[in-house]
Amino acid sequence: MLLTITSSKHSSLLAQERFIRPLSFLEGLPTQTIYDIHQDPKGYLYLGTDIGVYKYNGQSFSKLPTPESWDNNFDNLFHDESGVIWVKNFANQIFKEENGALRLIPEIQDLIKPLGGLKKFTIQSDSLFAALDNTLISIDLNTFNPRFILKSQGPENTFFSLQKYNKDVFFNNFKTIFDSNGSSSFSSPKGSKVLEFTFFKGNPYGLNRSFEGEIFQMTSGKMIDKSRLPEGTYLYFFREINDALYICTNKGLFGIDVEKNTITHSILEGKRVSDVIVDREGNLWISTLDDGLFFIANAPLYTTELINFRETTRNNILSLALTNDQKILAGNNKGNIFRVTSEGRIIQTYSSELQNEVEFIYFDELKGKVFYTQGYFDYPLGKKSKEIYFSKKMMPDDAGNFLIATSVSSGLIANDLTSIPSVSFNNSLPLTIFSTTAIPYYDLVDKRAKSAYFSKKYQRYYIGSSEGLFAFSKDGTMSAISISDSSPLIVNSMTEDANGTIWIGTQQKGLIALRGETIEEAVSVIFEEAASPVKKVIYKDENIYFIGGNQLYKYHIPSKNMQLLPISFMFKGININDLLLSEDKLWLATSEGLLWTNIKESIQFPEPLIYLQQVNSTNGIISLDEKLPYDIENLELQFDVLHFKSMGAYNLQFRINSNQDNWQTIGRGQQSIFFAGLNPGNYQLEVRAVIGGNISTSILVNFVVETPFWKTWWFMVLVVFLIILGSVAYVVNYSKRLQEKETIKSKLLQSQLTALRSQMNPHFLFNVINAVQGLIFANKKADAAEYLGEFSNLMRKVLQQSDKQFVRLEEEIQLIDLYISIEKRRFEEDFQYILEIDHHLDKNSIQIPSLIVQPFVENAIKHGLLHQIGERKLSLTFGMDEDEKHVKITIEDNGVGRKTSTEINSKRNSHQAFATKAIETRVNLLNQSLADPITCSIEDLINEQGAGIGTRVTLRLPFTYEYSHTS
Repeated sequence: MLLTITSSKHSSLLAQERFIRPLSFLEGLPTQTIYDIHQDPKGYLYLGTDIGVYKYNGQSFSKLPTPESWDNNFDNLFHDESGVIWVKNFANQIFKEENGALRLIPEIQDLIKPLGGLKKFTIQSDSLFAALDNTLISIDLNTFNPRFILKSQGPENTFFSLQKYNKDVFFNNFKTIFDSNGSSSFSSPKGSKVLEFTFFKGNPYGLNRSFEGEIFQMTSGKMIDKSRLPEGTYLYFFREINDALYICTNKGLFGIDVEKNTITHSILEGKRVSDVIVDREGNLWISTLDDGLFFIANAPLYTTELINFRETTRNNILSLALTNDQKILAGNNKGNIFRVTSEGRIIQTYSSELQNEVEFIYFDELKGKVFYTQGYFDYPLGKKSKEIYFSKKMMPDDAGNFLIATSVSSGLIANDLTSIPSVSFNNSLPLTIFSTTAIPYYDLVDKRAKSAYFSKKYQRYYIGSSEGLFAFSKDGTMSAISISDSSPLIVNSMTEDANGTIWIGTQQKGLIALRGETIEEAVSVIFEEAASPVKKVIYKDENIYFIGGNQLYKYHIPSKNMQLLPISFMFKGININDLLLSEDKLWLATSEGLLWTNIKESIQFPEPLIYLQQVNSTNGIISLDEKLPYDIENLELQFDVLHFKSMGAYNLQFRINSNQDNWQTIGRGQQSIFFAGLNPGNYQLEVRAVIGGNISTSILVNFVVETPFWKTWWFMVLVVFLIILGSVAYVVNYSKRLQEKETIKSKLLQSQLTALRSQMNPHFLFNVINAVQGLIFANKKADAAEYLGEFSNLMRKVLQQSDKQFVRLEEEIQLIDLYISIEKRRFEEDFQYILEIDHHLDKNSIQIPSLIVQPFVENAIKHGLLHQIGERKLSLTFGMDEDEKHVKITIEDNGVGRKTSTEINSKRNSHQAFATKAIETRVNLLNQSLADPITCSIEDLINEQGAGIGTRVTLRLPFTYEYSHTS
């Protein structure tokens, strides 16, 4: 095997350099070119970039709309005393934030446009101060009246920058700093050009931005020794960070020791640093012109030289080991092992030709060798190396053997890699060779293995395989170890405490304590309501430190107390693969490189800021200042949780009305709370954030869901009033209808009596008696008897129907037929009578008002046919109407007509028949109680000369089997 060894000699100071985390497109960063960075009073970050201004809430970047902008490059971000964000673009346009967008102020634009290039501007009280190419100007923001402070006289007097200091605004040209009144305050030493300046601890400092740039204190004239700056360094800006002075350059961010007038240390060396700020949590944000944004959390998480952004290729550190000289060995995903000092400096790199993942490293202190996945080499020189694929895990026993775990099996080899392993079960297991080597090998478990451990106390080999955990005694006896549910234990890591308890990190059953082959304790590791796999376990000082999921935990064995280490919330998006304890340093092998933290160093937990950002429903964006409609659906409350240190690794919890004890938790990083629907009432939503085991102060959101109008008190009172009013109206109306019904009954009875009287008209009786008398005188006694029989039968039927409101159609036809037959005898042979009945009519079921047809027949005979000379004809037709819902009755005669009959009756002063008015009255009374009214039409038949030749009466009765009346 070819093992390449390289030594490193770095001089950068890394003893306490915090972990620098780059933000890229993976976190949603929209561009790598950032000119400016600023935090507003609410805690939001603003970025001035080459593609616009972006607002960052710790979770996402949102662009501020700038519809009036002529250029997409923005810098000079700041906020005024009211917290309003101001910014300018490279086209010399000034904007302020209003309602989430950047608005151009035309009055300011009109004033500065003719004055040349805008270098920088700021707001002091109610005035805007601007440094332009040849002019210093102040603009009153209330009146927009300008005040010209100074004008330059030539290129040497061009103005470059401005700074707010001690409640005043200062400007500079090549050599001088002026105050807001244009008075000269400070001058550069020895004629040095001043292109940028700042005030630090009361003293003005200036710099020249050229490649041979100078840094100097303007009052004392002392020059800063910049010999430690890399060659070709171009100076940008001064920045004050945590009471220290820094300078942004094209080669990184450099600290300045103002006491010794020297450059002290660098951050992000080699990067073009454009700006740096400290946020409210104490975190550091560094923007660059080519590499985006960098974040340094205010937390005890420290970096090493083995970190990703320092290297050209990505280092995913997978395994760690500690050597006898207290150096850290770190293996990566490319077959490299790095030898790192306790300060994090790489002093040697061992590179394998195989370039496979280094899944484990074992340091054999007695033999001075390093064993790892691809083989072994002498430590520290790297000589006598050999390529052997040991695979997953290696551990010594107390008999001169190595217990190894591979991807196909697990067994024993001698630690000299040539001898037969020293075992006491020679006859129980066959001796083979290990892999493709000639190394004698006892195969203990012929299954894929991931972990292996030897316990001196219990004299057992423990092997975690793909089919469970197995224990081997030295006599070769094997037993399977499982938990109470008999499911196999998939083991990732094992360690032993001072009392001999084996602590096992499992894939699905949390942390397990094992004594011999008996499970003494099982500790569930639950994160966000789900069981977390335990990847690595180590023991120190009565504590088990382990990786659960992607969090760091400490389990105190005597108290059985499990604690989530607060540093855990720093690892969002970063995989923790292995850990190692050396004194108080907890070393972490991660996907971002090698990191470490001090287990005794406390971590500050800044209170997160929680804001209600927006409220949505099915109908769009709504406001909680107004009552919400009672039928509101899909209510969504969007929150911003500003806690940059956790990088969004938080959970929101909420409850409605503080009298409820149960908090509901939403998924990690989610920022919206949803309600499908809410009952009417007053609500108080309490919201808090949980970060790394810490719980924030709650915020309260009050809103009201309106009560539907039908549940309001006034509506209920109105309903009761209307019910009472309706009840009274019903009673009054019912009484009225009852009275009207009785009146109608009385009138109908009177009408029927009138009809009865019509049938028993004295004149009709006189005629009948005379006819009978004539028959007797003519000695036609039989005819007389028959005549009297028909008459008495007619009287009987009339009397029967007179007390009924409705009769069957059959009964009415019989009465009419009998009546006509009596009347016919008076007219001798010149009276013809035709009765036609449609066979489709059900005469026995259809009911019609009693005595409704007979009066019309009587009128036809007495007032039509009686006065007719010659042949007299009368026809009655009973049939189905065209709509098949009515009975149609037609009464037609060929008499003299209504007009002639009226004239004759008036002259003779004859009796009044059943008059038309009485008929109409009875029909109208009946129609008041019928759902479908009776209709009656009378048609006068005339000849071509206009003389009456008869009358046709048409009755339409509803086709029903039962009327609403009771007979």
